[in-house]
Amino acid sequence: MTFAGNRCKDILVKTRCFWQMHHGGLRLLPGPDFSCEIFVGIQDRPYYSGEQQGGGLAAFHAQPMVMKLIIVNVVIFLIDVFTTQTPGGGHWLSNTLAVSASDLYSPLHWWKLLTAGFAHSPLDGERGPWHLAWNMYSLWLFGREVENKYGSREFLRFYLLFVVIASVVWAAVENAVKPGSQGFMYGASGAVAGVLLLFALNFPQRKFFMLFFPFPVPAWALAVFMIGADVMGASGVREGNIAFTAHLAGAAAAAGYFFSGIRLDSFLHFGGGKGPRMSKRRSLKVFSPGTTTEDLDREADRILAKLNASGVESLTPKERKTLEAYSKRMKQKHNS
Repeated sequence: MTFAGNRCKDILVKTRCFWQMHHGGLRLLPGPDFSCEIFVGIQDRPYYSGEQQGGGLAAFHAQPMVMKLIIVNVVIFLIDVFTTQTPGGGHWLSNTLAVSASDLYSPLHWWKLLTAGFAHSPLDGERGPWHLAWNMYSLWLFGREVENKYGSREFLRFYLLFVVIASVVWAAVENAVKPGSQGFMYGASGAVAGVLLLFALNFPQRKFFMLFFPFPVPAWALAVFMIGADVMGASGVREGNIAFTAHLAGAAAAAGYFFSGIRLDSFLHFGGGKGPRMSKRRSLKVFSPGTTTEDLDREADRILAKLNASGVESLTPKERKTLEAYSKRMKQKHNS
């Protein structure tokens, strides 16, 4: 990784947040919800090892979660191209991963409630590559900042939850409206709808250009438009081979997640059997001017690990001050 003179370049480092190289340190790019600047000496961090980052699984592991999900979806799509065609149309892999309405009543098939979110219309199917392309583009467009806000692990948790909820609701509605239905459903759009709504709730005034609109549209208006279109589709006003109820279920799950304030990592810790806890701050050490540099280094490592796991919003004011103190020392060390 090379940098010419004082020119700054945007890079993405292990913390899964966007940073900018500046005079031997890293500055977290300020946004509407985060204004403080944190400098961290990249050469002094254990996860920085020079120019080469390796390849294969190491390169995959280094990707942000959004890119990992896109890669997995694309790989499954490409493998599906080479699987045998089924008598009823489609290909073996995508049809196997898809969820059918009857699977809701068959516990041995419940795994399909999750795998359906990673299968898409085959290349030679009715929608061709556009089913996958639109979902992955939307995931990339909206998912990156949502991942930065909540952290990679939390993003994966609620993304998979949105997939399952979308599949369950679609199957339940399909069985209720069309008893004995042999229909099936696949695609990431239910989870992507949830990610889009989370983006709109967190960044409502962020603007985008859309087809057929000559002016930028704020994220909240885009979300209203998409949900309105899905409501019309689910009620029969719009027709098409689209799982509108799955979209609405993913969006509803995202709204519940956002307004409840619950973080799914709290399900990993059970406190006295009282169920999921709200996000909880860790106890912090107060670093006085006499704190040793070794202690400061260790605390900086802990905070960076927390930032990587839980996102920017998880940092407390004391943790940000600790990183600021650490950044000053790194800058002084670099300039000496």
